Amino acid sequence: MTLPEVVGNRSQAALVYCAEQVRKHDHDRYLCSLFAPSRSRSALWALYALNIELARTREMVTQPMLGQVRLKWWREAFEGLCEGEPPKHMVVEALALSWPSIWTVQNYFLSLIDARMVDLADRPLKTLEELERYLEATSASLMELSLFALNVNDAASKAAGREIGLAWGFIGLIRVLPFRSASRQLCVPTSILSELGFSSAERCLGPSSILTRAVKIIADQAMDHLGIARASVLEAPRAARAALSLGVLARLYLDRLANADYNPYAANFNVSSLRRLAKLGMSWR
Repeated sequence: MTLPEVVGNRSQAALVYCAEQVRKHDHDRYLCSLFAPSRSRSALWALYALNIELARTREMVTQPMLGQVRLKWWREAFEGLCEGEPPKHMVVEALALSWPSIWTVQNYFLSLIDARMVDLADRPLKTLEELERYLEATSASLMELSLFALNVNDAASKAAGREIGLAWGFIGLIRVLPFRSASRQLCVPTSILSELGFSSAERCLGPSSILTRAVKIIADQAMDHLGIARASVLEAPRAARAALSLGVLARLYLDRLANADYNPYAANFNVSSLRRLAKLGMSWR
């Protein structure tokens, strides 16, 4: 086998690896990405695979310091990529292949990496505003990078992307509440619990009326952001579809949550791929 064939096989393997990671671990964005042009799809999958690596840092380490080391490695790996010296890692290689001008958005990627340090903090977030700043730096930034991958740069798409990204961030934290203790720390700020009569010294360890009331506050916030996004989505070009269609699924999950009286332990978020694709196919605009 010649060197070009080896490089080609390795490159293809990196892209396939990212696609599979996104399909398995971020299936909603994977379905949305199917509406992207083929030239942009690989860039989206590499981006989303990186986000998966960053987002699961808290779950993979036993101590915050180990998580900091992991995120520092990713930061150095990305800086090496921009300098033309990427380390051997499938996701980094896929980024190098699918983002040929990645240094032009280097600061966006580095901010996305740095924002995950909040996941490692032992203290819960205090206010809804603090939570929204966290989601601005993570979920909304990821949406902005998704638009870059699609070569979409108009004001309407950016405005819609920010609001949908924030809404999706709120919903994502709610959906994993029953499964990840770390998401509870992020999802429910202590100020909301205090307003509902819940002592900051106590923790929501399972289904409760106070938890569902807190979740409704978070869900209402997500719905407000989707409402703001609506006007901008109507002005956005069709090229933005593969990113902004995430708002369609956001509404679907909020409806499921409302039907369960905002109890994330009772809500049925298991929507078939076929139904989600049908929603995405029929609901653009």
